[in-house]
This record gives sequence, structure tokens and C-alpha cells, in this order.
Amino acid sequence: MSNQFEVGMVVKALSSAGRAEGHVGVIREVNARGYFVEFNTDFDGHTGNGVGRRAAEPGIIEKPHGWYLSGHALVAVQSEEAKEAGIIGIPDIPMHLLSPQEQTIFKHIVSAGHITALDAMVNYGITSAALSRRICDMEDLGVRFERERRQHPVTKKRYTRYKFSGSYK
Repeated sequence: MSNQFEVGMVVKALSSAGRAEGHVGVIREVNARGYFVEFNTDFDGHTGNGVGRRAAEPGIIEKPHGWYLSGHALVAVQSEEAKEAGIIGIPDIPMHLLSPQEQTIFKHIVSAGHITALDAMVNYGITSAALSRRICDMEDLGVRFERERRQHPVTKKRYTRYKFSGSYK
């Protein structure tokens, strides 16, 4: 599999993608099986056949709005076409303006759906203070995030979960 696409890119499925043909989605995961593309909720995607990503049982898709597709079945989408489909992805964000650490954080958020200080420290060695500073720096560039305050059910420690709000100024 060539690495012409990366997590967070907005893509369109070509005719070789079967029922997904013509649908626009965001790449959420890249692995040996291909690119996991999550489509808008108006598209059913795989349901019940195949092996889902993070599925509890083989054959059950946890995210029914996505498909694993090969790079041959995808084409990158321009920002205007993505907006028409109601999708915001990495191409809409000025990645060249982000520092390498900000790019790492943003790509994690797009891929996993959120990031916490623990995620940042364990996965990338980014401290809690650096994480919140990088989030603020990206907000200064116009990238919008949601902050979800949570409390650990056992330790009762409070923490913040950052999510991409799906918008950019």
C-alpha cells in the first residue's frame, strides 16, 4: 500500500469502491488492511459484513459509516467539494502553519476523535502544559476545538478532553 494518503485527509471513493462510489469521507485510520474512510452519516457503509475496526466481534462494524478501501479506490478532494459534503478535514487546515508538535496533536485528534494530557504524554511525550499551549496556539490560527471537562470514575481526578469541532475560521 502506498502512503499517498494520511489520517485526516478528505477523500472521495472512486468506482472501484463499490457502493461507496462518489461518497466523500475522512481517512480515520491507515493500516495493513488499507485506509479506513469514515463517511457522512447519510451513507450506511459496511454493516455486518467484514471485520470492523475495534469491533467487539468479527463481522460487526462498530462504525457503520466507514469502509476500508485501498489507495486505488480513493482520490483526494478539494476543500470546496469537502465543504459541499459537510466534511472538514486536514486539507482545510493550514498545516504548513502548524509546528511539528501541533501537527502531531491535530492528527491524533482527527484520528482518535480526541486527545487528553495522558494520551499526549504516553504517545508523544508531550506534557499537559505543552498540550494546552499548542491547542491555544492552533486556536489563534482559527482552528476550533471543544473542551470536555471530565472526572475519572475511580481516581476522581479531573482532566480535559480536547476535540476538533469540525470548523476552521
